[in-house]
Amino acid sequence: MTTASFDSAPTLPQHPVWVYRGFRASDAVEACRSAALEILNGIARGFRKEELATWLDGAYREATRHTHCAGVSHDRHTVGSEVRSIPSQAIEELLARVHEDVLEALRSLRQPDAGVAFAFSALGGGLVVRYLDERGEAVWLPTASMRMRLVDRILSLIAADYLARGDDYTRLSVCARCKHLAFGTPRRGERRPPFEEPCRHHAPSWYATKPACPLTRSAEPSPTMKSRS
Repeated sequence: MTTASFDSAPTLPQHPVWVYRGFRASDAVEACRSAALEILNGIARGFRKEELATWLDGAYREATRHTHCAGVSHDRHTVGSEVRSIPSQAIEELLARVHEDVLEALRSLRQPDAGVAFAFSALGGGLVVRYLDERGEAVWLPTASMRMRLVDRILSLIAADYLARGDDYTRLSVCARCKHLAFGTPRRGERRPPFEEPCRHHAPSWYATKPACPLTRSAEPSPTMKSRS
């Protein structure tokens, strides 16, 4: 898969501008990936209303703070406070739907044509905007506003990361049992890992290099796996 080119992208919402001093494109992109994985893996572990509100006012707000400083619409009123006023049952149903929709989008990114379509859709839908850091390095930043849907907030984070590191998404996999997402390394002789494969906690010993399931709170393989490897 080839990362979308800045030069070949569709018409941009606005021209690139200089972002405030101290801003680095690589830091912004890393924050987007970290926040996206945090919410998706959190939902898989059972995130509810309070955890969602904490994420919105924490990791998500941190990932989108560059956009706010660059002058893109970003309400100062915290989104988390709005979430806390919504019934818990409605939040849990929303999280389940969003998780399913985003996983389907991530699955599509493993196909070059679908990946390009995703990038163009994110640009056309205003989920990302292009800026330059103080060194002149181009970066796509996620937009953020009070009325954005949760699925669009997450997809905007993914789009910003994908436009910078699209090839990484050929290595993204989800555990078929616990739904934990992680970027892995292809095994020898394998061009890319399958999208659905077990994490270390739910796999036989020959998956010893896979990321640990977050439910185990351990990065080490089990004693049984060690003895078989």
